[in-house]
Amino acid sequence: MVQLQKASFSDLGVVQEIQRQIFEVWYDKYRDEHNPYLETKENIEEKFSRPTSFYYLIKEREKTVGFLRLQTNSEQKEGWLASVAIYPKEQRKGYASTAITLLSKLKNTVQLV
Repeated sequence: MVQLQKASFSDLGVVQEIQRQIFEVWYDKYRDEHNPYLETKENIEEKFSRPTSFYYLIKEREKTVGFLRLQTNSEQKEGWLASVAIYPKEQRKGYASTAITLLSKLKNTVQLV
C-alpha cells in the first residue's frame, strides 16, 4: 500500500540519494552543470526551509520508493507539483501516479493548479 509521509530535515539524505540516482545517467551523458544530480544537500535544505515548499516521501509499506515536492504560492492557497522522483529500480510500478492522487486528497492541502 502506497502512502505519503511528510519529509523532515532528517530525510534530506534520502531525497538527495534518490535525486542523484535518477539524474546520474543524464549527467554522465551531457555533463550539464545545472543537472539535479549535482544539487547539494545545502540547496535541498534551503528548499526544505521555504515556507512554500513541502517534501513528501513516497512509501510502499515501510520502504521509501521516492519523493515528491509541492510548491505553493505565498498565500499557500494554490500549489503545483515541483518534482516527483522514484528510485530507478522502483519505476514503472505506479508509485508516482498513486502518490499524486494521494497528494490531491490530503486534508488541509492547497488547491493544486
